[in-house]
Amino acid sequence: MANPAGKAILTVLGVFGSMVGFTGFLPNEFPNKEIHKVDRQQQAQDSMVRVVVGLNGVEGLTEADGPIPAVVAFDENKKYIGASDWSRGFGSIGSGGYADIWVSQKKGPGRQATYLQLLGHNDGICIAYISQVWGDGTPRGWLGDMGQACGKRYYYSNIVVGDNDHRPYCTWLNRDAGSDGSDKLEHIEAAAMQIHMEAFTNFTEDYNTDPGFYCREPAMLFRRKFSYELYHDDYEFDGLPDPGRIHFWYATDADSMPRKKRSLPPRRSSRFDGRLITSVHGQHSARQLCENDHSYGPDFVSYAENVFCDMGTREHWPLCDGSVEDECYSMATRSLVTRSGYVKRSHVRVESWD
Repeated sequence: MANPAGKAILTVLGVFGSMVGFTGFLPNEFPNKEIHKVDRQQQAQDSMVRVVVGLNGVEGLTEADGPIPAVVAFDENKKYIGASDWSRGFGSIGSGGYADIWVSQKKGPGRQATYLQLLGHNDGICIAYISQVWGDGTPRGWLGDMGQACGKRYYYSNIVVGDNDHRPYCTWLNRDAGSDGSDKLEHIEAAAMQIHMEAFTNFTEDYNTDPGFYCREPAMLFRRKFSYELYHDDYEFDGLPDPGRIHFWYATDADSMPRKKRSLPPRRSSRFDGRLITSVHGQHSARQLCENDHSYGPDFVSYAENVFCDMGTREHWPLCDGSVEDECYSMATRSLVTRSGYVKRSHVRVESWD
């Protein structure tokens, strides 16, 4: 019998089984190498990665967008075969948008890039899904749901994946997250992650007997910090990182070891103050968001539940309506209605997921 965490992982893997098994991901959800002005020989040698970040209404999930992560690729033997270009700056991914990242495989042309390292920057992003196309055209994919299932910081996204209206969680990737004051949560921060893309396509006996297999190396490894410096003196002439400074990560590495929880209470960053997300979608539970200490983002209203979640206090309240008139949250006044009066909330920006 799987424990609660294991059940969550099994649920996510059930989604993977139907989607990444090449029946659920739509063709336009993979990067298209054809649109890049690269000859056929080069296309066959290199791979490509698409990173999609969270969406929040018209203007986007606050702070979900940010710099494009650096990418490093390894083959099935865990040998370094290539990377994205680190010499031109990393650009940015708009909220609800994506970046197609070319992976130059000069160290292993044509080899299958089955392992990926994604390196975050100081301005975090919330990743809804990752898709990949190898040099031979083979597609692979990964959903942000895995971050939530494996106990990392997450939030809802309004990105639709596949043809079954699935809206994955997004997983936060942020190199400077420890500076936001939430010391108690440092052990769940992720500055980078290493994913065995093949593990999320061809399920093995480990899937049936130990769902936790998919939250640890070699299937997946989250790093609180990493030693790579994303500066020009680490580049070769072609913009790729110096192979001597790149290495495959293992769970026994010091940077991968979980940190001890600290006693300071969590504190929400002011970056989310004044923001409120409302959703009509049943899979977006305000109660669940409030009750999970690993969630991170703006206050939230679920119209399916008629519940408001205060992400700062982790308390949820019913919405005020004809049957509930006090001890509730009023959308009309954007305040909590208590027996002693109104408690105003600073929700100056309300964004709707319809």
